[in-house]
Amino acid sequence: MAIVAIVGAGFMGSATAWPLIDNGHTVRLVGTHMDGEIIKSCKEKRYHPKLQRELPAGVRPYYAEEIAQMCDLGASTPPENLRTAVEAAHAAPNP
Repeated sequence: MAIVAIVGAGFMGSATAWPLIDNGHTVRLVGTHMDGEIIKSCKEKRYHPKLQRELPAGVRPYYAEEIAQMCDLGASTPPENLRTAVEAAHAAPNP
């Protein structure tokens, strides 16, 4: 099956992980600049504090900074749309 990256670890992005896992996919849950505490909990406790649920085994949480660093390593060139999505997730909100 596919490896699916979800950018945004809030209610909607995270809730999308469950049906993907149920259908055999692997999920990379990437937090935005607003999701630091959520990703921290997901990494440390495997628990999503807003959904009040344990993460399924096939979900790997990442801070946006981790994905951006991975893209900059040069080991493999990510598709341009992935780089754009990661940069957008990492960017500060417009005032």
